[in-house]
Amino acid sequence: MASLSKSAKAYGGWFSALLSGFCIGFGVGILLVIRIFVERWGVSDPSAYSDLHLYVVILVFIGLVLGGIGIYEIYSSLKTVSPQPSITTLAEKKYCRFCGTENKKDAVFCEKCGKKISET
Repeated sequence: MASLSKSAKAYGGWFSALLSGFCIGFGVGILLVIRIFVERWGVSDPSAYSDLHLYVVILVFIGLVLGGIGIYEIYSSLKTVSPQPSITTLAEKKYCRFCGTENKKDAVFCEKCGKKISET
């Protein structure tokens, strides 16, 4: 299976977070409507709504799981790959004409033999 690009993972994470908010908000809204309905109209048997409460709890749980997945996907899309060391070119290197040791570009004296490196 091909891996998703970072932007696709981030969009998937935001979509999961959006669904999470919808599930949790919808579940809490249903609970509030049930409470208002029971209190205002004086339903004599509130246990008749216990199954609905179970569905709301399941809906909120699904929302929490989707939120966790969304946070994980967004977080994993933000991770950066450590930069690779740059490859030095021949123009960035100096070689000692006496011993042949490779030195830094800005070196004035050879790191091995200590003789002065001439500019060529």
